[in-house]
Amino acid sequence: MFFAGLVSIVVAWFNDKEPHAWYEGVSIIAACLFITLLTSLCNWGKEKQYLKLHDEILNEEVSVLRGQYGLSQQSKVTDIVVGDVILVNAGMRIPADCILIDGMDITCDESMYDPATTCQVKAHSLDEKHHLDNPDPMLLTKSLVKTGSGKAVVCAVGNHTRWFKEHPVEDLEDDNEQTPLQKRLGNLASYVEKWSYIAGGIIFFAMLNFLGF
Repeated sequence: MFFAGLVSIVVAWFNDKEPHAWYEGVSIIAACLFITLLTSLCNWGKEKQYLKLHDEILNEEVSVLRGQYGLSQQSKVTDIVVGDVILVNAGMRIPADCILIDGMDITCDESMYDPATTCQVKAHSLDEKHHLDNPDPMLLTKSLVKTGSGKAVVCAVGNHTRWFKEHPVEDLEDDNEQTPLQKRLGNLASYVEKWSYIAGGIIFFAMLNFLGF
């Protein structure tokens, strides 16, 4: 389309009969710049929203038991390490792969791993024979604690978690919903781009016909 605008300006430059014919080419180029600007604004808005969400995730905190006396302190999810004991509460997302060491009535939503496990019961081992009941003490990264509370020891973080192995590149697209304004700008950009290409194609072939090709 931009090329069609340049062709239109060049043809108008040598057309002495219509001194204002170059307006058409300039209009086409202006439309190209408008589409580019509109698309760039939409992409910039999406990128800004993604970075904001990413910063919120990195700044999320979790209660960790540390020190000689095992006092509870707040720590960023990016600062926890293997061996830390975290406090598990209803409503939180598990920041790393953990093993439950103490808890009561804990259920987790693990649908991001298996759509069928929306309410997985978690239980820690009580004695040497408790394994016969087949308890599930594993708390997986990003799973949502629906009920209960307890303590869990971190056994894998970062690239070593099951989540990372199944999702090497974290995709936040599903969580990064567009605002109504962004949707309207996106639809407008698509509409203008489509019809601009059509108009540019028509003008381009019209110029070729005018030049005798």
